[in-house]
Amino acid sequence: MVGKGPRAYSIYPLHVLIDISCEFVLIKIIPPTTTANKLLITGLSVAVALAGAYLFYRFVEQPFMRLASKKSA
Repeated sequence: MVGKGPRAYSIYPLHVLIDISCEFVLIKIIPPTTTANKLLITGLSVAVALAGAYLFYRFVEQPFMRLASKKSA
């Protein structure tokens, strides 16, 4: 999803907010009593953060980059 280059920036402003929110919700659903549950919570939080970063890039950053390139041309 989010890789090198311009798309990678999307993860930086979002990951803390998404990770903390996701972890908070998942801890209520999946009790972090075992290592497997803790790894599951962490993995799901990272996956949601990556998906959120991709969506942010796709629906926020790309349209503004296109708009900026049209205006500067």
